[in-house]
Amino acid sequence: MEEIAGDSAQGLKSPSSSSSAADGIPRRLLALTNMTSEDYCNTYWPQLRVAIDKLLEGPPPPHHLGPVIEFEPMYSAAYKCVCQQHSEALYNDLMSHIERHFVRVAIQLQNKVYVSAKLSSNLRTELQSLFCRTVIDPIIDKLVAIVKQTTETKPFSVAPQVMASVIKNLHKLDPNYSQKYPQIET
Repeated sequence: MEEIAGDSAQGLKSPSSSSSAADGIPRRLLALTNMTSEDYCNTYWPQLRVAIDKLLEGPPPPHHLGPVIEFEPMYSAAYKCVCQQHSEALYNDLMSHIERHFVRVAIQLQNKVYVSAKLSSNLRTELQSLFCRTVIDPIIDKLVAIVKQTTETKPFSVAPQVMASVIKNLHKLDPNYSQKYPQIET
């Protein structure tokens, strides 16, 4: 750009700043305004895809203060894509992106319906049960022995609120723990 400005200020024309036959705009400037497929794929479509994802995700969290999506940059990016002969690519990318989103939503709904209808449960309950079976059940006997020993030998070595929290959360995970180990109830 400096070369073009410098040449025009002196009234000289260099080969790199010669005018195009069509409209008199220097070729270098045309090259700067033309969007290549690489520009579209690496700059414009990713920018638009992020905005589309924000729209598809729903409203922002309540603590978000600024605008979620700025209209002007998105409009400008879409407009440039259309004007620079990338409208077909934009349409195809948009349709396939939305389709992938719908497939993800459909899978999530199928899982939710399956867990709710078939198991008469919800996903949280199933995941909690899995956590208990794989993490807590193998160590619960040792954990209860440690709690019992600690409360008998060193009554306040663990803060009472920490001990109460452990017991409360074990009960929350599986109420059967308090039936199986009545000695750890508070």
